[in-house]
Amino acid sequence: MRRSLDVVIVGAGERNLLVSDKVPGPELELALHSAALWQTLAQELPSSIEYERKGGLVVAQAEDSLAGLSATAAGQRRAGVEAYDLTAGRLREIEPHLAPGPAGGCLYPQDAQVQPALAAAELLRSSVRAGACLWPGEEVVAILADRAGAVSGVRTARCELRAPVVVNAAGTWGGEVAALAGTPLPVMPRRGFVLVTEPLPRLIRHKVYAAEYVAYARAPRAVAANPGKVGEGVRYGAALARAGVRVRTRRAVTEVRGDGRVGRR
Repeated sequence: MRRSLDVVIVGAGERNLLVSDKVPGPELELALHSAALWQTLAQELPSSIEYERKGGLVVAQAEDSLAGLSATAAGQRRAGVEAYDLTAGRLREIEPHLAPGPAGGCLYPQDAQVQPALAAAELLRSSVRAGACLWPGEEVVAILADRAGAVSGVRTARCELRAPVVVNAAGTWGGEVAALAGTPLPVMPRRGFVLVTEPLPRLIRHKVYAAEYVAYARAPRAVAANPGKVGEGVRYGAALARAGVRVRTRRAVTEVRGDGRVGRR
């Protein structure tokens, strides 16, 4: 449902739209709602945003990981997520280029992806066409409140904007914006690494990641906790974890290709 509101956008990346890595609770509810909204937006925005509902495939390498994945999927199904348990043989049918050896996995058809920079640009263009005001580069320096303590607007470096609704859409800076209102919000950057290969035919059809990553994603400071994906809970500008990239590059390629061939410069 669309309503006519006066909107000001102050300030202003492939992005995964996953439900598979969320456990039942508010975050999963928000992810399911977001997934539905993106499906609608994909019909309204240009195809250049690269929205693709390709589905997610979570692969468990060991029986204990598979047991944990199955238990998580059961809870997710009760919360409204489409999740299908897969045997090792069925995994290879869906993704033939997976390395041999996984114990099993789970398929999540609702997982999708979008190109975030293009999607954000198109959303801004669409908003401006609908009458929104865009103030790029304008930093919010304070959150305004009324006498009862309710949020009533924002202050930028040059003016105050009063509004009945303020949406914190600052992404990884969301914790800093929330702090302006005196609200602790444990949001921080988590850096991943993109490994670029030589040109290859399309090998992988889904969003594929290790079941162990789900546990890792809930404790992003521990790089070593994730054997199949490189990521760190870091501040911007932190040094590159080259050793971790080298170790996990080999792991990632063998998981997909099965031949262990990695070129380094």
